[in-house]
Amino acid sequence: MEGFGRGSISALYASGQTIIAAWGYSELYNDEYAPVGDGISFSFDHGDNWYHATMVDLFREEIISKGLLNTLLRSITRSLLGD
Repeated sequence: MEGFGRGSISALYASGQTIIAAWGYSELYNDEYAPVGDGISFSFDHGDNWYHATMVDLFREEIISKGLLNTLLRSITRSLLGD
């Protein structure tokens, strides 16, 4: 599904209209399976629209310039502070 990550949801957060899901999967490394994070998916409208940011994407200029990361961080901060 567009806006979702690879693997399965390893953590889930919801408050108001905001939903955040962390994604993870296992990958073979040196003959052993190791957990790998695939970033986060987030929605600000009860899950109607989703955006996905990989770990690398979280620090790319495109994500920052679109304001998605700032919007996500503001939403988390407001939810944690109870605003």
